[in-house]
Amino acid sequence: MYKYYFLCIFVLSVFLWFPSLSFSIEYELRFKHLTIDQGLSGNKVNTIYQDTQGFIWIGTNEGLNRYDGYEFKIYDKGVNDPKKLSDDFIQYILEDSQGRLWIGTGNGGLNLYDRATDTFTYLTTDSSSEIQLSSNALRAIIEGADGKIWIATEFSIEQIDLQRKTSESYIPDHFLNNRKDILTITCLFEDKDNNLWFGTAGAGLCLFDKEKHTFTYFRHDPANPGSISDDDVRCIYEDNDGVLWVGTYNGGLNRYNTQTKSFTHFYPDREVQESLTVKSLLCDDQGRLWVGTRNGLFLFDKTRQQFQHFKHDIFNPTGLNNNNIQVIFKDRRGDYWFGTKEGVNFLNTTNRPFIHYRAGAYNRRGLNHKTVAAIYEDRFGYIWFATVEGGLNRFDSKKRTYTYFTHKADDPYSIGSNNVNSVIGDDKGNLWIGTFQGGLNFFDRKSKRFYRYKINPNKPLILQQAINTVMVDGDYVWVGTESGLYRFNITLKKFTRFKLTERDDSFSIRCIVKDSVGEILVSGNDSRLFVINPSDLSLNTYKLPTSTKYSIITEVKEDIHSNLWIGTRGGGLIFFNRKNSSFTIYTKKDGLPSNILLGILIDENENLWIGTTYGLSKFNPKTKKFTNFYKENGLPSNEFTSARFKSLSGEMFFGGINGATSFRPKEIKENNFVPHVVLTDFQIFNHSVPIGGKNPILTRHISVAKKINLTYRHSVLTFTFSALNFASNDQIQYAYIMEGFEQDWNYVGTRRFATYTNLNPGVYTFRVKATGNGGLWPQEDTSILITIAPPFWETWWFRMVIAFAVLLTLWHFAMYLKQKRDLLKTKALVNITQLKLFRNQMNPHFLLNTFSAIRALVLIDKNQAWNMISELSEYFRYVLHNYNRVEASLNDEIDAARNYINIQRLLDDTLEVTFTVDESSRECIVPAFILQPLIENAIKHGSRTLSLPLTIHVHISYTNGILSIDVSNSGNLDRGEVGKNRDDNVHGTSIININKRLHIMFDNHYTFELYGENGWVHAKICIEYEKNNLFKLLENDSVKTAQPLIR
Repeated sequence: MYKYYFLCIFVLSVFLWFPSLSFSIEYELRFKHLTIDQGLSGNKVNTIYQDTQGFIWIGTNEGLNRYDGYEFKIYDKGVNDPKKLSDDFIQYILEDSQGRLWIGTGNGGLNLYDRATDTFTYLTTDSSSEIQLSSNALRAIIEGADGKIWIATEFSIEQIDLQRKTSESYIPDHFLNNRKDILTITCLFEDKDNNLWFGTAGAGLCLFDKEKHTFTYFRHDPANPGSISDDDVRCIYEDNDGVLWVGTYNGGLNRYNTQTKSFTHFYPDREVQESLTVKSLLCDDQGRLWVGTRNGLFLFDKTRQQFQHFKHDIFNPTGLNNNNIQVIFKDRRGDYWFGTKEGVNFLNTTNRPFIHYRAGAYNRRGLNHKTVAAIYEDRFGYIWFATVEGGLNRFDSKKRTYTYFTHKADDPYSIGSNNVNSVIGDDKGNLWIGTFQGGLNFFDRKSKRFYRYKINPNKPLILQQAINTVMVDGDYVWVGTESGLYRFNITLKKFTRFKLTERDDSFSIRCIVKDSVGEILVSGNDSRLFVINPSDLSLNTYKLPTSTKYSIITEVKEDIHSNLWIGTRGGGLIFFNRKNSSFTIYTKKDGLPSNILLGILIDENENLWIGTTYGLSKFNPKTKKFTNFYKENGLPSNEFTSARFKSLSGEMFFGGINGATSFRPKEIKENNFVPHVVLTDFQIFNHSVPIGGKNPILTRHISVAKKINLTYRHSVLTFTFSALNFASNDQIQYAYIMEGFEQDWNYVGTRRFATYTNLNPGVYTFRVKATGNGGLWPQEDTSILITIAPPFWETWWFRMVIAFAVLLTLWHFAMYLKQKRDLLKTKALVNITQLKLFRNQMNPHFLLNTFSAIRALVLIDKNQAWNMISELSEYFRYVLHNYNRVEASLNDEIDAARNYINIQRLLDDTLEVTFTVDESSRECIVPAFILQPLIENAIKHGSRTLSLPLTIHVHISYTNGILSIDVSNSGNLDRGEVGKNRDDNVHGTSIININKRLHIMFDNHYTFELYGENGWVHAKICIEYEKNNLFKLLENDSVKTAQPLIR
């Protein structure tokens, strides 16, 4: 009795003194590595900081890096470029309360970063520096509670005042009395009481009184155990409780007691000297202290005063990649960044619930093969992993060791094959194992022997021996093979074939489960689900929906409502309601990471946990929401196998191609951290736009710019952006919209750029947002205003100028038309005056001839003279009617000409005159008194050349817009006169007068000929009315209007 009592006390004491045994597996650390292979400028990391925008800044020996979760932007030393860094050796980074980023360098003084211009300004020892420092070797930068900037150089501390552009330097008096080459300042810190502390390499810890400007030293004293453990101080830190901790180079960790002014010493590992070098400290939310040393990372439980050690392991690719921890930083999301001499080790704090069982058979501390096909936990707490080529692995969770059961050719009681596909226990604690080509194996727990059972011993290599899955049902074991289903009688050691399909020899069985009513559910390599009643071996078959008919059922799981959840290869997740025989299908479009599902487990809250070929998925049947987990969340791999198991305690196990993982569902909390999206680049025609310069497009960096002014020539625009979430950045989804151009958001998955072409001139707002880890879209987004100026011919001012020019042109044109009209009126008046003049020349000539004839008739025949006077009065009436007109209708001219002919016939009764007139010509307008002179001329000149009675023909026609007036008389014409036109071919004053009047009215659009032909003399006028487009001038002492000549 007492023996067992003391044994329990001893075991409990060991557990209390070494809590890391249980602590380590729960909090196994898995890191993401950022090195020069990922784009870091150098692997020796000295400082890490996160600015207010969310960017991570990493200082190395080879330059400054800005990290957005995807890419590094490197800032290095410029060659005679004052806008670049002054030195590549970056020692410290700080952003003050004003948003200014301070960069301390090892040899180039202090650099101040300007976000707007993406450039730097220097503060150095140079006399030309805006503020002159005492040394260019910076060690640390802090901002005091009062907003003042303090820097530590190698030999002094200095206060910087940017407003006054001054620097006050304080050199420790101990340095003045000792050699500076062995005493340097290493770190600087201000506590919650505004005390300024700094550490030295050789002079211990020092407290600076800001008011008195005095120094108080805390030195190591071998005779005083309460003194600091080492004079070489490397870091100073104040925890959540206000306790000051000091890390030394050779003396481990020190806790300072403000009441007693003494130190308590803690040594992470006394046996290893490198463990005593504490370079960095950080307190987590649980109050534990992260301690960075030259021998890896320690997590110090202050309550238990125990250290847990994490160090580099060449067999662990997700562990620390280097043991020299230079700096520890915690970002705003709560994740940790560890700077080493081999780059950065990033720790996602949401990874911790996942426990990784990885391959690595060294010292039996890992699986002997990385691909896990099946998992089972027996009643004794052992976890059994069936591997593809490593046989069966048994894990002792208490000792954290593995036992390997592999096939041995010379041992008939070894496992039948190293390719194990299935493992399950019976009610006696024994195991049944399905192997590939090794048959069904029974493991006797007591004898630790394997017994092999072949389905067909005579044909050991056929598909019957390839067992995919086994399920124990009382005295029977159901065995699923590549060639159908078998039931093994445990008592008789006999296999019985159970035929499911007509072509059963090629029907591969994938899943066998027993439901809540005792029925056996079986699926194979098609979309049918078989239900076997074990009492009478009756068979029912269910077919999946036609949309999934080509999918293979890989998993069947029954929930507490007796409904079935079916996993498929290609068809996603299918819910089968057994009450109404209905199906509901969920696929990638509903949130699944993959449509290939290999294993399903159900937790106590009825959530489904699904292993897929691309990540682990949690499905809430109540909300119909999927939450997906990937390698970035702590999984060993994104690709799972059909291995899955739920222990009695509720812990879930899933196997994959890179070991296995386990977790407790209630410990997995969704991280709803919403990352801030920043614009990282702006390109025009696929070229990044520089800041500043001549006629700059960007005057500030795109990440801080509020608006961009462009022209219509900038037709291809590209924005790149990044959500500053460093934990699972490759799973972040993005969406963007260009307001003013489109109505709906563009959901583009993980793509981080947006390109627009040929945006019309106008004002737009580009907006971008990203999901958090929970997959929710935030209310807020990041936006920038874009103004695209139109070409000058589309601007309002140009349109005003054009409108003014058009109006001015119209005004000038109107003035031109008015001037032209006035000119035409003037010209018309001149023409009318000339026409009247020529017409008046005609009237006296005619009257003179007529009165001469009347005088002669009065002497010869008074009656004839009276008739002539009557005809003459009619003719004078026409003359008086057209007295003030220069034109007349051809019809009136004909009537007047007839009066004139009647007068002439009274003088010569032998005169014969005939008229042939085209009726369409009577409305034509001609110069007034044009026809009568032609007839008069024919009578006068015809009688001179012909002794016979005179005959005159008047032929008038209007064809195709040409008016033709042909007055011909019998007789002859002098040969010298024939063929000549116009003035050269006229007889007398009347002919010349007619020609001039025609020219005034019709310009060059007429002809007037006088010629002889076949005993006839012709006076012919042709007027081109259509080409001339003439106008009739109506006048009454002045020109009033104009009308077409043809009415």
